[in-house]
This record gives sequence, C-alpha cells and structure tokens, in this order.
Amino acid sequence: MSPGGPWRLNDIKFQYRGDKRRGVIGPVTVIESGGRYSVIMESHNLRLAWHDLEEKTADLAINAALNTLFPANQPRRVGNANASGERREDTVHREP
Repeated sequence: MSPGGPWRLNDIKFQYRGDKRRGVIGPVTVIESGGRYSVIMESHNLRLAWHDLEEKTADLAINAALNTLFPANQPRRVGNANASGERREDTVHREP
C-alpha cells in the first residue's frame, strides 16, 4: 500500500482465477476481467459496488470505497492478500 498517497490498482496483489483476476485490499475486492474492473466494498452496514470500469476509474472507486470507511489523516489497519492468498495487515497513514 502507498502510505500518504491515493490507493491504486498497483497497490493490490491480484490472483488469477480462470479468466479473471481478483484482489483484496481491506474490505474492498477488485475483480478484473477483459481489461474492465469491478470494485466492491462491503462492511457490516454498507455495501458499495461499481462495475465495468476502466483502470483510471477503478482507482477512483477504490479510493471512494476506502475513504467512506476511514476518515482522512487517521492511521488504520488494512488487510491485504499476498500472491499466495495469505492475508497480512498493513498500517496505513493517510494525509488529507
């Protein structure tokens, strides 16, 4: 993850599943298929989803989803799956 900067597709470790790639960053799941992206965020009381996005728009959707859950300028722990699917936690500090 990029501390202090916006989140991007490049911050996510994707795993191949058939003809799709799937990556997770915290509560946000990103699925790529045929060069198009779906960004889905679920928490216990909120679900956001965007589909059929280009790469640049997917970056914006990832930021929107994570910023909805986490106020700016507060450190938070965000889970991220590595290439083998194991989850790890990162502490991320964001500046407004």
